[in-house]
Amino acid sequence: MIHDLRPVALDELGLVPALRQHFARCEREHGLAVDLVANEVERLPAVVETALFRIVQEAVNNVLRHAHAQKVSVTLGRKADRVELRVVDDGQGFDIQVPRSGRHVGLWSMRERVEQLAASLRCAVHQARGRP
Repeated sequence: MIHDLRPVALDELGLVPALRQHFARCEREHGLAVDLVANEVERLPAVVETALFRIVQEAVNNVLRHAHAQKVSVTLGRKADRVELRVVDDGQGFDIQVPRSGRHVGLWSMRERVEQLAASLRCAVHQARGRP
């Protein structure tokens, strides 16, 4: 039940301001700089806003736990009849072959939320020059 709770900030502020509030807390508490670019995103159905918020929240939590990143960029925008979300960090990569159980609960839960919306999730690892 807790898994699907809707953050109060979504109702009070909307998706983009709620994300900005969350990112400000990440920077204040963890020193992680998160840049948000949100283009043409008006209010969405509650189930979609909740899923997007939780997906971004989990992605940023994964960055904090595993990526050893200094910066994260989140891009959210409308493209025709869909919403696109992109989370990119400057940290180390990860194995994108994620099992549906075990210690990869964060990626598994993001995939589950995306599937509940009949949407798709793509993970890509890009290596910077000079980095393993």
